Amino acid sequence: MHIQSNTRYLQMVHHGVMNILGPNLQDDELRAVASILERALKELYKREQRTVAILEDSNAVGMRLTNDMRRLIEELGDSEAPGDSLPVHGGFADLRDVNNRLNTAMTRYMEHLSMLRGAVNEDARERISKLLRAGADWDYDYSVAQREAIEFEAFELDAPPAGEDINIENLTQFLSAHYPDEEIEISDLQKIPGGMAKHTYRFNLHRRDHAPKGLIVRKSDASPVITRGACLIDAEYKLLKAVHDAGFTAPEPLFLSHDNPAFNADFFVMTRSEGVVPGNFFGPTMELSESLLKDVAANMAKLHSIDIGVFADYFRDHVSADIVSGDIRNAYRIELEYWKREYAKERPINDSPVNAYTWDWLLENIPDNRARPVLVHGDFNIHNFLVADDKITAVLDWELAIAGDPAQDLAYIKPNIDKHIDWRVFMQAYYDNGGREIDECTFGYYIAFANARPMAGSLHNLYLMDRGQSDDVRFPYIDTDFLPQFMDNILKHST
Repeated sequence: MHIQSNTRYLQMVHHGVMNILGPNLQDDELRAVASILERALKELYKREQRTVAILEDSNAVGMRLTNDMRRLIEELGDSEAPGDSLPVHGGFADLRDVNNRLNTAMTRYMEHLSMLRGAVNEDARERISKLLRAGADWDYDYSVAQREAIEFEAFELDAPPAGEDINIENLTQFLSAHYPDEEIEISDLQKIPGGMAKHTYRFNLHRRDHAPKGLIVRKSDASPVITRGACLIDAEYKLLKAVHDAGFTAPEPLFLSHDNPAFNADFFVMTRSEGVVPGNFFGPTMELSESLLKDVAANMAKLHSIDIGVFADYFRDHVSADIVSGDIRNAYRIELEYWKREYAKERPINDSPVNAYTWDWLLENIPDNRARPVLVHGDFNIHNFLVADDKITAVLDWELAIAGDPAQDLAYIKPNIDKHIDWRVFMQAYYDNGGREIDECTFGYYIAFANARPMAGSLHNLYLMDRGQSDDVRFPYIDTDFLPQFMDNILKHST
């Protein structure tokens, strides 16, 4: 993958501190801290943009001065101070080291010359004075050059999409059309952190003669990361409606906003379930009891027991009609051929040898499973469901759902299950609730597959970051944490 520049990271951090965090700070002391952080970021930014050239010039002058000082000391019959041979080119760290060593050497020579001045002739004293002043000027000149102001380059984003982000006014107007005979009010609209491809908001809906109702907005990014299947909001709405109508434990989608000029992206409103999310992408954030994990197994079995024909309209309209009528092997072939075509043509993604290897390996090693596919959630793990009283109250985020092998969902969650209960206990609960017989020999393949699409999406986000087409301050987290984990999971299991 392409390595991001320090400059780009600094731009994004500065943007986050000054344009997102700063305007929301109310405390004077916190605003002062933000100002100090801005100065520190500008200094780091300057070191990437300007300081290397300043140091190269400074070190060249400093080297000449230290040599002149050493030679004069030797002429005056004192060879106590040895000379150094120091490079004057390189990266910032090397040049800084050279400059610091020059500062030390020059200071020592100047102190030595100052001690000699009382015992030498007038001509030598004048030469000493000139070198002492030249040394001081050298030190000052770097300080002045480095102190020169610098401003961050502005984000050169594409023209913003028409419409606005979700706010109380436009959301109220949208919902009023669905309650034409009522006066409604929205309160407590808040954005929920998390999610790199879609955005989630919670709010309360107030209607006359009704108790306040908690609802959720699931909204697309203005520039969707992936444009296949349920990664698109209107497709996810249709799939989630079919899942909910089939009786599965999922939120009920209520209203869809598609191509609405009042908003900068599509979204839908859905019911809000009680409970908390028990973990994040990197692991659990609360104790996972055996009772809860057995309920996870039961819910997974229930999902995999729904006849794939229930979702035929969704797959026909948003993926491929051939998937539902074929077998599991064919379903993965269709999916993988799509992805390989996507990244073989011109596309907004950072090049990555791991990405190229992944699609080739997955296509060459599809398990030979001739059974009919089921709906696979694709991201069924502890960061994507709500829990209350040791029971799942809702399974969330269906954007990676496909028709495939139920073994994929089981393989994906197994590392977290293994940390808490015996895998055999989990699988017994899965079978007791109607789960299909699973070939665990395929788990390695499906772990690699499950990480392939998020990896491609991450590379797309880094492309946007690298080229200044996004000011999303969360993107560096993709570079440092998410993407290496996706790659690790793929390479460990693609053997």
